[in-house]
Amino acid sequence: MCVHVVQVYEMFLIGYQFRVLSPIFTIHWGLQARRSRPLWREKQNEKNRKHFETFKRELFARYRTDPLHLLRRPPQRKA
Repeated sequence: MCVHVVQVYEMFLIGYQFRVLSPIFTIHWGLQARRSRPLWREKQNEKNRKHFETFKRELFARYRTDPLHLLRRPPQRKA
């Protein structure tokens, strides 16, 4: 997982406020479909998702807060 994402989220939890100084920082070059991604990239993303699950639990244990409701489980699909 990107260290910057981890640092920014932890700073948010302890009360830092953020402002975007210029719209140049909000540019995104587009999303990729899973089918078009190389296999190595999908493996990397899956590994990062697992790290993020651990990270969320660790931060909740440390700060006892989950303001973005990241620990909430997604709704189960009905069969």
